[in-house]
Amino acid sequence: MIRFTLITAFISTMTFTGGNGPRVIEIAADTELIPEGIAVHPRKGTLYLSSLHQHKIVAVSPKGSARDLTPAGAEDFKLGLGMKIDAAGKTLWACTAFNDSTNHQTGLYQVDLYTGKVLQKFIRKEDKHCFFNDLVIDRKGNIYITDSYQSSVFLWDAQTATLSRWLQNELLQWANGIALSADEQTLFVASGSHGIQKINIRTKEISPIAGKDTDFYFIDGLAWYRNSLIGVVG
Repeated sequence: MIRFTLITAFISTMTFTGGNGPRVIEIAADTELIPEGIAVHPRKGTLYLSSLHQHKIVAVSPKGSARDLTPAGAEDFKLGLGMKIDAAGKTLWACTAFNDSTNHQTGLYQVDLYTGKVLQKFIRKEDKHCFFNDLVIDRKGNIYITDSYQSSVFLWDAQTATLSRWLQNELLQWANGIALSADEQTLFVASGSHGIQKINIRTKEISPIAGKDTDFYFIDGLAWYRNSLIGVVG
């Protein structure tokens, strides 16, 4: 049985507080940052926030001080969306998208966590109706990416360094948050229209596990933790 935890977030600034309960972090950053994606370094505790408005990625120390990891618009980085840190803890992968009437491209960026340099970027130029929203990385370095506009999951193959559509299905309409089971046999994708979907990675079979009669809609962040799914609704 899979347990669910929903966290509703309407947070613009955060503050570190002591005690044994949840910690809140106050970030000394521009109020116009409008963060969307978040990633945490597993060993250093550094937070990384992607900015929708300022088109950059910000690094936040465990004490709350902020600095730009990437400058605004680096390598044509636009809307900052979902992010994850690789297993080695050396690079960050981030989704971005153009969201205007003249240019609707979307892309996947790899950023060096030490220098802030964009190491690789993969832009979906051939399809102006994709919107890469969130991602998850397996132990081999393969990356599964939700495409909110075309009810899809894309795959970046670590061996071939190629990006392609992996699965498209109406049950993935408005796909957003994505998580991977501990054994890496199952993907969980949050659909804005159909709740949470479970996908067998080997067969690509989809099974709804939290659907239309539940509250599991429009989940932004989704994480697997101790046989549970934690979802963030913002």
